[in-house]
Amino acid sequence: MYRIVKVSNKLTGKTLYFIERKWRFLFWSSWTRDLDILGVDGPVGAPTLSGAKEKLRIIKDHIGYGGSVVMTNAVTLQDDPDAYDNWYNER
Repeated sequence: MYRIVKVSNKLTGKTLYFIERKWRFLFWSSWTRDLDILGVDGPVGAPTLSGAKEKLRIIKDHIGYGGSVVMTNAVTLQDDPDAYDNWYNER
């Protein structure tokens, strides 16, 4: 279970929306900003409510696929021995 929490800083006038997850242990439960998602360290939030809702939608869509929302690409190099050097120098 997730919820979006509005946090307002009265000194700076900024508002942020954080996503929290319900954490349970035996009979005790609380809310935490640690979403326990692979590749995501720290709290997840947005400056607007619509941005937070979009991030929450992405999180809920990917929970069924192993819980990882971080996409990685593998660079495959051909049999050319200079392919790595060319790829490294282009970066």
